[in-house]
Amino acid sequence: MKKSVLLFLAILFVQLVWAQSNKKLPPIHAGILDSLIGKKPGNDEPGFALGITIGNEIVLEHYQGLADLGNRTPISSNTLFNLASVSKHFTAFGILYLQERQKINLNAPVSSYLSGFPYSKQITPMQLLHHTSGIPSSDNLRVFAGRSLESEWGKMDELRLHRRYRSLNFSPGADFLYSNSGFFFLGQLIEVQSGLSYADFFERSLFPSMGIQGIVLDRLGKSVPGRAIPYHQIQEGFEQRYPEQTTITGESNIYLNLPSLMRWMQYLLHSNQVEGHFIHPMFGASYALPSGKAIDYSYGLEKREINSMQAFAHGGGVPGYASYVIYLPELELGISVLANSDNLPRSPGAIALAIAKYLTADFARHSEKEVQVEIELTSEVTQKYAGEYRFWDGVQFEIKWEEKGLFIYLPDAPPFQLVPKSEAEFFFREFDGQVVFTGKNGVQTLQFIQGKKSDPAEMLNPKRQKVQSPSKTQLLGIYEGRGLDVAYEVKERDGKPFLILPETLLKYAGFREVELIAIEGTTFRTRELGVIKWEVNSKGRATGFHIKDVGRLRNLYFRKRT
Repeated sequence: MKKSVLLFLAILFVQLVWAQSNKKLPPIHAGILDSLIGKKPGNDEPGFALGITIGNEIVLEHYQGLADLGNRTPISSNTLFNLASVSKHFTAFGILYLQERQKINLNAPVSSYLSGFPYSKQITPMQLLHHTSGIPSSDNLRVFAGRSLESEWGKMDELRLHRRYRSLNFSPGADFLYSNSGFFFLGQLIEVQSGLSYADFFERSLFPSMGIQGIVLDRLGKSVPGRAIPYHQIQEGFEQRYPEQTTITGESNIYLNLPSLMRWMQYLLHSNQVEGHFIHPMFGASYALPSGKAIDYSYGLEKREINSMQAFAHGGGVPGYASYVIYLPELELGISVLANSDNLPRSPGAIALAIAKYLTADFARHSEKEVQVEIELTSEVTQKYAGEYRFWDGVQFEIKWEEKGLFIYLPDAPPFQLVPKSEAEFFFREFDGQVVFTGKNGVQTLQFIQGKKSDPAEMLNPKRQKVQSPSKTQLLGIYEGRGLDVAYEVKERDGKPFLILPETLLKYAGFREVELIAIEGTTFRTRELGVIKWEVNSKGRATGFHIKDVGRLRNLYFRKRT
């Protein structure tokens, strides 16, 4: 296979060619590559490996920085990186490989394959592949349970956590919420239905047939020769991180060097051109929920547009490692960036996307951005929208009619004017978003829209009897997390109630104490965790609470210790 290799700072001029149609893509030379990468890590710092493949050629490799600071070992074509969540589309490939051999039915219950599966019998492999199963993500559960993501964590720890927790984020198939644990269970399906460990399935079966050198870290102490040491930048320099303490598979822990990842990408891009190949769903149409809502995530890859071209991408990150891949099937173009620092000057995703946008610029269909045209509405029309509203998660806000028009007052934000473009549609001047008013069963409702995200809200009855919120003294106490073996405490600080969280929240999210701010009745909000809903007894004293929606978890429940 012919390569144009760019080692360290010696970057050769490369003319990229789209093999199928002979149409040339823009050239990349040293100056252009530097501008696309942006600020680079120093030659004596952790760095990255960058590759581009088109058709059956690896047309660019670039290596920057050190794989091992202590031994001053440079990153090279032999350096292995933890792919982190980029491993997920390898797992998806394995599931499709077994489906093609009639070893797995994607619409059969997972419980029919995995004995002791701790969740609903309605959950299917198809739902796991699309993050629609409702299974909570164990990385978030571990952090909320006070467990470091760099502490020992293996298959039995993962299974034990789920068997104790057992609560779904939502009914299977009802919604989308990213879950690492869904792909852990897909990895277990591969083991059961292939008769091989997940590591052997790839290391001894699939990878050798593709000419790939890869290692799956599935147990403590397993050697990964040539791996880049993972680092995190701190004020004094760089500290080593220890993600290898986590050895669960399916969701992460595949280690590859850059040329092997490029060969993997070539295989997928080429196979996608073969009629009837089993990997076609990976680059297929969007998955849809029963409600009809499209999910732009399929088989371990996120579906997106880059310069009007269909692209499939995924990022990954564990302590000390970061990664990103982009597939553009129409061009048989693949881009990947692997790093041994989790806080590079510019992230692998930003680098990969900048390169993808540059290479596909000539394919962009230039369309003029929709111009929002303001219209005039009478006060009789706009005043009917004024009132208090509540989002689905319990957050309340107000829309006020003032002399200059309608204004929305969201918690912890300045007021924004709602500018009318039709009788029921309004936009914002300050940011790209809109509010669409609707009616449902005689109740005023709205959709708050930003990009692809749409949050429904309902107007509250102004004549309702407002329920008094529990006082801070009624909230004070210690609360135990269901299935998490952890306790939180509500304390008073400067006359206000605060929820005290484990040190892991400070380490991974940057906060540990959150103020509890009463909204109405048993609904409180926080600036960091969203809405908290309290349970109270007949005396008005708190007996427990639910954190409604935080990260990859919903309805995280804590019961007051008695």
